[in-house]
Amino acid sequence: MIHPVDTILALVLLSVLFSFGSSRLPALIKVIAFQGVVVSIVPFFMGHQLSAGGIVFTVVTMLIRGIGIPLCIYLAIKKVAIRREVEPIVGFHASLLAGLV
Repeated sequence: MIHPVDTILALVLLSVLFSFGSSRLPALIKVIAFQGVVVSIVPFFMGHQLSAGGIVFTVVTMLIRGIGIPLCIYLAIKKVAIRREVEPIVGFHASLLAGLV
């Protein structure tokens, strides 16, 4: 039986592979936001009983990691007016291959 946490973390790994093959900064920021939300909801699927404080902590962590930090990065990029794409050192195909290995 596949545990839901395994599926969630597999999504995170797939998003890492997507980030290896992406060259656009807004797409990378969306990947960071996705990873923040997905990793933050893992405690809800662990099978343990969460107290009210644990639920609040998890939700606040999700808001900070999934919305707050990516929003700050996005606003900083807009303020500085960066329009370039990310240029990898080794190339996108080699990055994807290294990520798969």
